[in-house]
Formats: sequence, C-alpha cells, structure tokens
Amino acid sequence: MASPSRVGDARWRGAWRFLEEMRREPGVTRAVVAQRLGLSSGSATEITARLP
Repeated sequence: MASPSRVGDARWRGAWRFLEEMRREPGVTRAVVAQRLGLSSGSATEITARLP
C-alpha cells in the first residue's frame, strides 16, 4: 500500500496535469481532459470544484 504522502503527491500531480491540459486548450471540456489523462469523471469534477 502506498504511503499517505505518496498518495497526496500523486493526487496533486494529477491535478496539475489536468489543469495544464485545460490551459493548453481553452474551451476543452473536463470530460475530454479526464479521458485523455485516464481519470474518472469524479476526479475531474473534484479537481475543477477546487478552482476559485
């Protein structure tokens, strides 16, 4: 089992990758980005919900 710090690091890396994809292609939907990165729709929703 991964340590809590590794799980947290992986979560932030995934969020970073997700936001980078959104930045690179304005207008892209979160569903498309999630599919490209192999993330669940729930993960994509969680990442975007944290945005201001």
